[in-house]
Amino acid sequence: MRYLLIISLFIIATSAYAQDGWVKIAEAKGGMYCFYQPTKTTVENSIVHTWIKTYLTQETRKKYNILPLHTDAAHAHDYSYLIEEINFDCRNVTHKVEEAILYNANGTVAKSRSIGDFAARYNTIVPDSILVLISNKLCKDVK
Repeated sequence: MRYLLIISLFIIATSAYAQDGWVKIAEAKGGMYCFYQPTKTTVENSIVHTWIKTYLTQETRKKYNILPLHTDAAHAHDYSYLIEEINFDCRNVTHKVEEAILYNANGTVAKSRSIGDFAARYNTIVPDSILVLISNKLCKDVK
């Protein structure tokens, strides 16, 4: 019964994101769900610029323990979702994170990093990662 309630709450929560302009773009095994905002996505030459919201389930947080912002493993369970500003180079199958913001379950910012904290260059998209699914969808008509 408790499991059913959690799933129902998650479905309601993910529906709310779509109403706020967030549209589901990818889902990974183990409970990682990614959304993007089509109205805030731009294309210039072969570069797709967008914002990705990654919603993390408790199972995912436990499995990976440390999130993309290199957070303290002891507090990884406190984080609920991550929003990243990302550029995808569709021609070269690479990506670059411009900004990343990690939020607590109550919606407050837990950590934030900007371009200066990341490598200023494009990075290869790791095979079999959720970024492959996202890149494939965003780059479908761009080359």
